[in-house]
Amino acid sequence: FRRAIERIFRVKAGWSFLFTNIVGADKCTVHRCDLSRGIVVDDTHRTITFRLTRAGFVPLTSIATAPVPPGTPFHDVGFTPIPGTGPYMIASANKHEIRYVRNPRFHEWSHAAQPDGNPDEIVMRFGLSPAQEVREIEQGKADWSADGVPGNLLPEVRRRFPGQWHSLLSPDTDGLQLNTSIPPFNDIRVRKALNLAIDRAAIVRMYGGRLTATPACQLLPPGLPGYRPYCPYTRRPGADGRWRAPDLARARALVAASGTRGEQVTASCFAGEGPVGNTPVVGYTARVLRELGYRPQAHLVPRGSKVDWKAVQIGCFSGEDFQPADFFGNLGCSSPADNGWFCDRRFDADILRARMLEGTDPRAANALLTKLDREATDRAIVLPLVNPHFYDFVSARVKNYVRDPMFGLVPDQASLR
Repeated sequence: FRRAIERIFRVKAGWSFLFTNIVGADKCTVHRCDLSRGIVVDDTHRTITFRLTRAGFVPLTSIATAPVPPGTPFHDVGFTPIPGTGPYMIASANKHEIRYVRNPRFHEWSHAAQPDGNPDEIVMRFGLSPAQEVREIEQGKADWSADGVPGNLLPEVRRRFPGQWHSLLSPDTDGLQLNTSIPPFNDIRVRKALNLAIDRAAIVRMYGGRLTATPACQLLPPGLPGYRPYCPYTRRPGADGRWRAPDLARARALVAASGTRGEQVTASCFAGEGPVGNTPVVGYTARVLRELGYRPQAHLVPRGSKVDWKAVQIGCFSGEDFQPADFFGNLGCSSPADNGWFCDRRFDADILRARMLEGTDPRAANALLTKLDREATDRAIVLPLVNPHFYDFVSARVKNYVRDPMFGLVPDQASLR
C-alpha cells in the first residue's frame, strides 16, 4: 500500500496533491520518495497507520486510491497495461482509445466494496470536440461524454432529450475573489455592495439554466457537513437562506457611504477557470461595477501568464472539495491561492481547528464550519455566485445510470437496453 502512494509522487501524478499531508510527502521527488514515517503498515494485524501533518486525509483514501501490484515500475508505463484487481482489464490502449474487457480472474467478494461489472466491454475514445461527442451520443454512436455538453448546446439537448439528461448538485462553489488588502475592497461596505448588486439568476443563465447551477451566497455548498442555508445579500432576506433577487438600492447606498465611487477596479480571471472564468461572467461583473459608479477593467488571462495579483482587485475561483474545511483553506494567510488578498490569524486558527476536529469530533467540527461559513459571508471576504450541478447526457440505450460525485459516470455499473 505504501509503495502505491509513493509511486504517485514518483510519477508526478496529477492527483498527488491529495496526499501531500502525509509525513514525509514534502520531501518526495521523481527520484526518491520514502513515506515509511507517514504510512506504517502492520501485516500481522492488518492495520495501516497514517501520520499526518494535518487532518483530512483518511476520507480521501476511500475515494482516490487503487492497488498497484508489486513490481510496477516507478515511471510512466505509457500504453503498456499493468495488472489490475478490478472487474476489468485493459485489452488495448493507444492515443485514440482504451478498450477494457472483463478480468477473468476477478470474483465479487463484496458487492458494497467492488461490485461486478455489467458491460462485457468498455471503450473510451479520444480526439473529438465536445460538440462532436454530443452528436455521437444523439445518434447512438457513443453512450456518454466525459467532457459534458457545451453551454451553447444545453438548451437544445435538454429540450430534445429530457429522458437522457441527468443533473444533481455537486460539492462545488464558483465565485469571485476580492482583494481585501487594497481599495476599494478593503472597505467592507464595498464588498457587501457588490454582493448585493450581482444578479445571481443572470449568472445561473450563463451557466445554462436552473438544471446546471443554483444561486449561492456562501462558500460551503449544500450537502457538505456544516452547511446551513444563509443569504443576507438578497432582496427580502429570509430565514430559509435563499437568494431571491439583487438589491441595487442597498448596494448603491453602501457605495455612496464608502466614498469610493469613480475608483478604477481591475478584474482578472484565468480563461477557462471553470464556467466562472469565461467572457459572459467576467463581462457581466464589469457592467455591474459600472452601474455602481466604478471604472472597471476586465481581463481573461491565458493560463500560465504572469499576473501582478497585488494590483488586481477581483479574481475568480472554482472550489470543489469533499473536505469542508478546505473551502476556507484558500483564505489562509499562507495560502498561495489567496495571493495575499485576505489574512486574519484568528480565522486561520479556526480553519486549522476545524480540520483537526473533523477526525476526532465531527459534531464540533460541523459547528465550527458553520461559524466559519457565516463569518466569511458576513464579512464578504469573497463573493460566491453559484453552486454548479453535475450533469450528464447519455445515449437512449443507457439504463442503470450511476454517478460517482468525484469521477463522474460509473461505466461498469451501466447497462444497455
